[in-house]
Amino acid sequence: MVGRRLGRRPLHYSALAIVRSIPMLVAAWRERSRVRRQLAVMNDRELHDIGVCRAEVADEIGRPFWREMKGRLP
Repeated sequence: MVGRRLGRRPLHYSALAIVRSIPMLVAAWRERSRVRRQLAVMNDRELHDIGVCRAEVADEIGRPFWREMKGRLP
């Protein structure tokens, strides 16, 4: 077709992909939030058992839910 770049999908396919990815994105955000809440209530012994220090937990808890977890945290 004239005027159409190779490898580009029509707009309706792109919009459909975005709509389909929203539930997965929300699920990932909820999981991060859940894990951060769990880390927040762990005591020092439990954190030591999983190899994480209190400072790493504090740093992770302060991150917005939409940012991925970093480092070796679960």
